[in-house]
Amino acid sequence: MVDPIPWGNLSGEDMETLLAVFICKQRPEANRVRPSSGDNGIDLQVKNGDGTYDVYQVKKFAHTLKTSQKSQIKKSLKSLNDYIRETGYKVANWYLVLPLDPTPQNLKWFKEITKELPYNCDWVGLPNIQAWATDMPEVYDYFLGNGIREVERLVHTFIEAARVDDLHDDKALLSKLHSICDMLENRDPNYAYTVNIASKFDEHSYFITRPNLVFSFLEKRPDGSSITVDVIAKYKEATSFAKITFPVQFVPQNQEQREQLESFKKYGTSLADFPVRLADTGNIPFLKDTLPDAQIQSCRAFILPQNEGNDLELILASSSASVSLKQVERTHGIEGGAQWTGEDESECLRVQLIFDGDATTTVKMNFTIKNIGASRLIRSKTP
Repeated sequence: MVDPIPWGNLSGEDMETLLAVFICKQRPEANRVRPSSGDNGIDLQVKNGDGTYDVYQVKKFAHTLKTSQKSQIKKSLKSLNDYIRETGYKVANWYLVLPLDPTPQNLKWFKEITKELPYNCDWVGLPNIQAWATDMPEVYDYFLGNGIREVERLVHTFIEAARVDDLHDDKALLSKLHSICDMLENRDPNYAYTVNIASKFDEHSYFITRPNLVFSFLEKRPDGSSITVDVIAKYKEATSFAKITFPVQFVPQNQEQREQLESFKKYGTSLADFPVRLADTGNIPFLKDTLPDAQIQSCRAFILPQNEGNDLELILASSSASVSLKQVERTHGIEGGAQWTGEDESECLRVQLIFDGDATTTVKMNFTIKNIGASRLIRSKTP
């Protein structure tokens, strides 16, 4: 990597990507808020254990702040405070992140605009960011240097090692593959790689869904055994900053799968063990330039629900009682529909709202009662 990084010469997009990935690497559960939906003064947010949020506002300003730039910062802060008033969103810390060491005048101005806010505010400037760049050199190298090409080279090395027919010692093969995976992890800031060898007698599913799994790659060996590589996101937003995209054709085999596909397209619900055909392998790291399209016949996809940004709360009330429902899942589909699922504190009541996305904005509500006999059920005390 270039040392020091010429922050003032970077484009705004490149700079904001680097800063956001630095933050995500330190706080893997961070959510990125897309500007297209209105960021409310939030670029990244991290939910704390007490229900509050740490909010990061990333700015590209690398030189002395001008009046217009100060106005942009104040505007972002006002958007956040408006959002807090409207929704009850709870902020514990607000961080202004930019590659600029503040002058005494900057600090005085910053303290003035934040002094009456009910949450902590900090200026995260150039010294902090230079420290991040030193601790995580692979981030700059991947996005603006030669890192991504080195990752591709190591992936191809891995593929070739997995296909060697005369290496029958599984321990030696695993040792070699693990060594390449370790090198990959050091160069790739976004993804980790797990490799396993499965016996030809192992009839268990090769692909097991779990948190942060992005995709799995299976290589069949001549003796009938197989090598499985799982690609794991190192932080929650990895697929946002380092996209892995490829066209697929869904091929439902029965009515149940057709209904699942319709729900996925309309509401963004998950698809589990769904048959698809790959139309192109050009952007898949483990297949690019290594596996001819003719060898790809079919595969199965696990598409997990992509939850949207901020949690929403639903309160059901009558004249004599009310219950608060916390968000469990909220998704939207490519055809305009959406769904929201929430549960009460006792986990006895689950409510699902389904928005069809039609011209009349139809909303369906489904209720589920469960765990009635559970000890965690909240009961009223008798006098």
